[in-house]
Amino acid sequence: MTVQVNVEAQKIEGAERLLRRIALRTGDVGPALRSIGSALEASTQQRFLDERGPDGNKWEEHSPVTTALRGGASARAGKGTRNRKGQFRRRGTGNEILRDRMHLFDSIGSAVNGAELRVGANRIYARIHQLGGQAGPGRKVTIPARPYLGINAQDEQTILQTLRDHLEVRP
Repeated sequence: MTVQVNVEAQKIEGAERLLRRIALRTGDVGPALRSIGSALEASTQQRFLDERGPDGNKWEEHSPVTTALRGGASARAGKGTRNRKGQFRRRGTGNEILRDRMHLFDSIGSAVNGAELRVGANRIYARIHQLGGQAGPGRKVTIPARPYLGINAQDEQTILQTLRDHLEVRP
């Protein structure tokens, strides 16, 4: 994945204990981690729809230049275009932050490898939107950080509940 956030189970009170219990009972934490990954993917995608970071702060609006280049909010409302192959391409209304073509949104995914879960985005530009920085020719364009990856208190509760649910289900 191009950008990801690492969270250790020890940092979420009770998670490590629950993971150990699942491992002892089932011998495999993979199903629990895949469930958590799906929940975190949904939470991350909801941040795109809400245009807020994991901390709850609203993302910075588009610059006037970006808004003008996209034809303003009403110029393309509800429309899409076709690419060179004739395939329909979803488009936002022009004022949706990080959702103009939905590529970054659609790239949010998770992967489990043993006892490790990764949630992230695989677009080459994912990192600059998460962290912000300079881009474009000569790095003259400043992209503000619009964090979408991360774990908030609600995500922590979802993680704990998912782990508890997996303890209740016996193989």
